[in-house]
Amino acid sequence: MEEIKTELNRARTHSARLREEVHLVRTSLEKEQQKHKKTRKELEELKRLHETLMAKGKEEKKNMQLRAQELETTINRQEEEELSTERTDKLVFTEETARLKKRCDQMDEELRSFKEGYQKVSEENEELVTKLSHYRIINVLNETVYLFHNRGNTEWLKKSRMYCLRIFVYFDRAL
Repeated sequence: MEEIKTELNRARTHSARLREEVHLVRTSLEKEQQKHKKTRKELEELKRLHETLMAKGKEEKKNMQLRAQELETTINRQEEEELSTERTDKLVFTEETARLKKRCDQMDEELRSFKEGYQKVSEENEELVTKLSHYRIINVLNETVYLFHNRGNTEWLKKSRMYCLRIFVYFDRAL
C-alpha cells in the first residue's frame, strides 16, 4: 500500500504540476489572445489608416496632376501671348520703319528739289547781278554822254558814242 500511496502522491504531485502548467499555459494563452486581439485591432486601425492615406494620396496625386496641367496650360498661354505680342510688335516696328523710310525718301526728294531750286535761283541772281552792274555801267556812260552833249563837246561826243556802241555790243553778247 505504501507503494500505492507513493504512486498516488507522485500522481497527485504530477497532477498538481500539470494543473499548474495548464494554469500557466492558460494564463499565457489568454495573454497571447489579448495581445493577438490588441495586435489585430492595431493592424485593422493601421489598415484603415493606410487606406485613408492611399485615398488621400491618390486624391493629392490627382490634385497635383490637375495643378500641373493648369500650370502647363497657363505657361503655354503666356508663351503664345508673348509670341503674339512679339509678332505684333515686329509688325508694328516693320510698318513704322517702312513709314519712316518713305517719309525720309520724301524729305530727301524735297531736299534735292530745294537744292536744285536754290541753285537755279542762285544762278539767276548771279546773272541778274551781272546784268544790273552792266546796266549801271551803261547808265553811267549814258549820263556821261548826256553831260558832254549838253556842254557842247561834239568831238568827244562822237568818240564816246562809238565807245558806248562797242560797250553795248559787248554787254549784249555777255547777257
